[in-house]
Amino acid sequence: MSHARLSVGSECWVSNNNGHWDAARLIEIKDNGGGKVVATVAKSSGVLETVNYQQLQNRNIGQSESPSDLTNLPYLNEPSVLHALHNRYNNKQIYTYSGIVLVSINPYQNLPEFYNDNLIKHFHKDPEAAKVPHLYSIASSCYHALTTDSKNQTIIVSGESGAGKTVAAKYIMRYLTSVQGVDHNGVVKRSVENQVLATNPIMEAFGNAKTIRNDNSSRFGKYVTISFDENLLITGANVNTYLLERSRVVSLLKGERNYHIFYQLITGCTEEQRDKWFLESASSFNYLSQGNCDEISGVDDSNDFTITCRALSTIGISESRQEDVFCLLAALLHLGNIEVCATRNEAQIQPGDGYLQKAALLLGVDSSTLAKWIVKRQLKTRSETIITSSTLEHAISIRDSVAKYLYSALFLWIVHMINASLDHNKVKRAAYKYIGVVDIYGFEHFEKNSMEQFCINYANEKLQQEFNKHVFKLEQEEYVKEGLDWRLIEYSDNQGCISLIEDKLGILSLLDEECRLPSGNHQSFLQKLNNQLPTKHSQFYKKSRFNDGSFMVKHYALDVSYQVHDFLAKNSDAIPDEFISLLQNSKNEFITYLLDFYMQLVSSQNKNPRKTAISRKPTLSSMFKSSLSQLMTTVSSTNVHYIRCIKPNEEKLPWTFSPPMVLSQLRACGVFETIRISSLGFPARFSYEEFAHRFRILLSSKEWEEDNKKLTLNIVNSVIPHDNLNFQVGRSKIFFRSNVIGNFEEAHRATCSKSTVLLQSAIRGFFTRKEYQRTVKFIIKLQSVIMGWLTRQRFEREKIERAAILIQAHWRSYIQRKRYLSLIKCAIVIQSIVRKNIAYSRYINELRESSATLLAKFWRAYNARKTFRGLKKSVIALQCVSRSVLTRRYLRRLQDSAGRTSILYEKQKNLQASITEVSKQLKSNSKKVTVLRNKLNILNNSLSKWKCLIKKPSDFSEPVSMDFTSNDEQLVQLLQAESKLRQASQQLYMAAKKSELGFVQSQTARENLSNYYQALQMTVSEKFEYDTEQLPSRVLFYAMDRYFSIHKKLKQLLELVGVENASLLPNEVVNKQTKDLLYEKRVVFLKQIKQALTVSSLFNAVGYKDGVMRLLETDQNSLLFAGVVNFLIFAGISLDLKTQISEFLSQLCSYFTKIVDGTVIENDKTLDFYEKPLQAVLYWFATLHKIRSFLVHLLSINSHGKQSVVEDLWNPLILKFSKHFSNLENSFHSLVQKLLSCCTEGSINALLNSKCLPEFIDAADENTTPTGMNIYELIDRMNLIHKLLISSALQPNLLELTISHMLQHIGQRAFQTLIHGRSPYTWKSASQVSYNASLLINWCHQKGISYVNSSLLPLMQSPLVFCLRKNDANDLDVILSVCNLLSPFEVVCLLNRYQPCAGENPLPKSFSKAVEALSCKYKQSGFTNGKITNTNGHAIPIAASKNPLLSLENNHIYEELRLSELINLLAKATL
Repeated sequence: MSHARLSVGSECWVSNNNGHWDAARLIEIKDNGGGKVVATVAKSSGVLETVNYQQLQNRNIGQSESPSDLTNLPYLNEPSVLHALHNRYNNKQIYTYSGIVLVSINPYQNLPEFYNDNLIKHFHKDPEAAKVPHLYSIASSCYHALTTDSKNQTIIVSGESGAGKTVAAKYIMRYLTSVQGVDHNGVVKRSVENQVLATNPIMEAFGNAKTIRNDNSSRFGKYVTISFDENLLITGANVNTYLLERSRVVSLLKGERNYHIFYQLITGCTEEQRDKWFLESASSFNYLSQGNCDEISGVDDSNDFTITCRALSTIGISESRQEDVFCLLAALLHLGNIEVCATRNEAQIQPGDGYLQKAALLLGVDSSTLAKWIVKRQLKTRSETIITSSTLEHAISIRDSVAKYLYSALFLWIVHMINASLDHNKVKRAAYKYIGVVDIYGFEHFEKNSMEQFCINYANEKLQQEFNKHVFKLEQEEYVKEGLDWRLIEYSDNQGCISLIEDKLGILSLLDEECRLPSGNHQSFLQKLNNQLPTKHSQFYKKSRFNDGSFMVKHYALDVSYQVHDFLAKNSDAIPDEFISLLQNSKNEFITYLLDFYMQLVSSQNKNPRKTAISRKPTLSSMFKSSLSQLMTTVSSTNVHYIRCIKPNEEKLPWTFSPPMVLSQLRACGVFETIRISSLGFPARFSYEEFAHRFRILLSSKEWEEDNKKLTLNIVNSVIPHDNLNFQVGRSKIFFRSNVIGNFEEAHRATCSKSTVLLQSAIRGFFTRKEYQRTVKFIIKLQSVIMGWLTRQRFEREKIERAAILIQAHWRSYIQRKRYLSLIKCAIVIQSIVRKNIAYSRYINELRESSATLLAKFWRAYNARKTFRGLKKSVIALQCVSRSVLTRRYLRRLQDSAGRTSILYEKQKNLQASITEVSKQLKSNSKKVTVLRNKLNILNNSLSKWKCLIKKPSDFSEPVSMDFTSNDEQLVQLLQAESKLRQASQQLYMAAKKSELGFVQSQTARENLSNYYQALQMTVSEKFEYDTEQLPSRVLFYAMDRYFSIHKKLKQLLELVGVENASLLPNEVVNKQTKDLLYEKRVVFLKQIKQALTVSSLFNAVGYKDGVMRLLETDQNSLLFAGVVNFLIFAGISLDLKTQISEFLSQLCSYFTKIVDGTVIENDKTLDFYEKPLQAVLYWFATLHKIRSFLVHLLSINSHGKQSVVEDLWNPLILKFSKHFSNLENSFHSLVQKLLSCCTEGSINALLNSKCLPEFIDAADENTTPTGMNIYELIDRMNLIHKLLISSALQPNLLELTISHMLQHIGQRAFQTLIHGRSPYTWKSASQVSYNASLLINWCHQKGISYVNSSLLPLMQSPLVFCLRKNDANDLDVILSVCNLLSPFEVVCLLNRYQPCAGENPLPKSFSKAVEALSCKYKQSGFTNGKITNTNGHAIPIAASKNPLLSLENNHIYEELRLSELINLLAKATL
């Protein structure tokens, strides 16, 4: 990069003693003769310095000194490039183009704003954004080229360790996967990126280590490809690795660490694993302690070990296989600690070496054989095999080679597992195109360079060759596109250096040949190199001038000297055949599998189409050459993009730029070479519009034209006329050779300088005139100020003289007055002192008298207040006691009235008896009245006859009248009959009267009976008279007791059914006949139990359909059904029918779930509507509880170590379904509570609004008609519910839980309504509430469920707040102390609901203020009432019953399941 012509005044760069450049200006050029020209320059610091003119470099100034593309620099030289990168880096611009190469400088700081999703969308949607240097620009170009040209793409990321290569590759893959998501769904996806990046913890653990330059340095190269199908959808990814640094396993430099996985294993494994693998601290192992650096600041190896294990599980490596991997790593550490001793000329290992025993145990080989092949070697001849002793160095080399060999095989196997997790084979089948990312080392050169640096620089030579071809190809395409007159440019090719390395007689071939010779060593290898290579490759190979065992290769970037000491050992890196045979016969299955995998992989990578007679082992150089050749073939078939990562400083400080370090990396990665190659063509190019806009100032404005192309040509001709070789005109751009654009910049700068001078002269004249005018004005103003000041001074002097005379006169008079006044003052002071003393003595006397009076007053007031307060406190206490006594007496009266129910009950019986007697009398009197009425009708008929005869005597003949006397007897009878008729009529009237009286008495009795019945309903519920022997719960108890008595024998008998040799059991279990019978029918019973373990057949046996069972009428069905299910479970476990039991319990869970889901609850229904659903739900609830209790019982038997048929393998299954049944129990309990809540709908209204005490009804409520259910109806409904619950088959603990939850729900809801409702309460209405609550508590006592009274006590105590006195703050304290179950917040809420009765005075203001103060106190403290809770919706833990049931009596279920014979046999056996 030669500099252009420099003239005096030009800006330039001058080299300093530190190998860097300083900015300077050329002052003088002097020719000293002899072709030596010197120049005097002025540095930016002002120092003048004389230097060689040829050492000066042109400097860019202005906008062109830091462009986004380095090829656009007017002067292309090293200091200009370095300065441009430095300026951009200081401006937080870490990316810069260098032709087609993107230069990235590591900021050592996380910059999320540089890589967010919005930026991804911007680069993807805006084609112009690709011109901005960025990682996403390269990725966007790749993706668009893939979509338009359908050609595979490759991005090569290179740089030193710590330059940010891995992070750059990560963001490129993130862009590609994110753009994939944006294109198709509009949502940014991360699936494939996460799959690839999820492997980072594994690759970093097994392939990264701490070096001097980087705490997390990748010690291998990789090529990641992302595959796309025909629709450009991502199908997967693949990872290929290159050149793992195997020597790091066994040797370290000071300040470095081995691979991270060793330290993670030591710090992250458990104590059990540590003892199992004999692990100690890192400093105790030879392979880890060489670097004297066990920890990295800010890195937690234990946490990283957990992350690594989780990542290994993610890619499909099981925990057992992970154990094998960690066991192998521990074996390698112990292998490195084996101490090899030297005895004379041979190596030896002590037989008792502890590390030898540990390594052999972990590797699964014999310790003596392992020690033998470390210190011995086997030589095979045609006729025999010879075993000789090894030297100490050879033995240690064999030991380390085994460690490197095994670790390399393990690393390749892990990479294989990663690709398998990404489904590489499927990806290859479905892939259409791909984009690859090459993350490989940059050019390396250290003080001592070995085999690893040689391979790395060889790979960089190949990449640089591909880069040179690619650069010229793109350049020529650009020139052809623009229609330039272009011929092929000759450029320096590094093919000679590559041929030196990989030809038949090149370095790699000679190295392989020397490795295959039995007597080969590094001296003979170096001698062959020095003998054969200098003649043919003298341009690129150079001998060492010193006999230090090194040679030099002239690479494209730098001349590197390599030490050949370890070349042969690292290249062969193989272990003897006897060691391979030993490891293949290892007892460790993973070791043998790993060796087979590695050998197959190596053989597949080194397939030679030309078969030779002798099979040769592949060397490291041959494998690397083969893999590199494949990589270059792949890369050359794609469109390549380049990213060079630069490390800005050695200390890894953010935003710190070290120019010497950056310069060495730019040289090594070929950036300057790229610029040099670009300068051979036309590196500077501008569009006509850009060029005209920037340089049109070189022409006068009159010469400006609208056509930018013509204007551009005019500008060019004005600066470089008749020079067509340094530029060419294209279709849309104008092209310049390197440094030509600097002439335009100089002309531009000169024109701007002339214009600036002219502009400055005009501006300076303008400002000078302005300054002169301002100075004249200032002088005139200053003169006027001075004249005014002098006039004022003269006036002041005259004024002072006059004032002095006046002051003298006044002063003399002042002296005389002062003397007179001092005399007067003395007299006055004497008088005031005397008067003061007199007044003070008088004041003291009066003060003492007033103080004494005041003290006496205060003392008397204090005693009076103290006495008053004591009396007041006593009165209040007495009032509280008396009121509490009166209240308790009133409550006792209420309780006594409730207790008089027995008397009312007796009266009811007497009234019923009297009603019965009156009814009987009424019936008899009715019969008598009927008889008398019949007689009366007969007599009336006969009377009417006789009356007719008497009223019409003329109708009779004479004989009749004449014989009247003869018929006197008939008349007498007639008269008697008439009198009897009158008597009967009188009796009939009296009977009717008596009947009417009896009817009135019976009606009165009925009314009295109704009144007494209502009084009886107010105080007592219906009394059940049970026959305890027939009570369902007693029946269940007797049945359960019977089952418990035979439980132990049943357990033994079921073991007999599942035991193959019954004769081994003790004779006392069962007689021989029963034993033989059970053993003979074992197969039959096994088959029957399998058939019975079907839920559908079991439910068909009990008549289950749509959640209803046909035998639901009997309460023992719950016990029977649960006992059968438990028997089947117990029998299945005894017979080891795990699959059938699992299916049986699973189906049983689904049936119970259907029952819960199928139960429909409708609101606003009567109690009769809920009776049958409630019975059904209680039935299934009890059944489910007994089944779960049995499962819990089985778990408890096994957990206490008792003899049981339940084995350890059953525990997970039983525990799983025990949890399922527990959840179902909670669901049934919630369903029961919902049904009970519907049954008790209206209970709140009954407790708070029932008016059962007539004397406590407010005047406002006398005319209102009560609505809803009253307290007596609520107690009737509670009786029915209690009867349903008692008659169910619930266990006592379930029954207690259900009833307590129901009453707790009622009490809490009523209490919440009382506090938070809107209706006001007087002391009378509060007394009604207290009476209603006492009736409900009394009902609980009568039913024997007094344990639930605690939920009703707050409701019982709340009316006291309304009934106690409320006059002042002391009364409020009394209320708080009496109502101790209520919180102050609840008391305040209740007092806010209080309303005085009609005619009563409102609350006093003092009491209201006290309530307000209390309310504000709890509002400020953020008090919340914790007592007001709602238990609905919470899962209540239900304890399992202690005695599970098994049904051993024959019944219809066993008959339906065809198990009657087995049950009868077991029943007989238990007798």
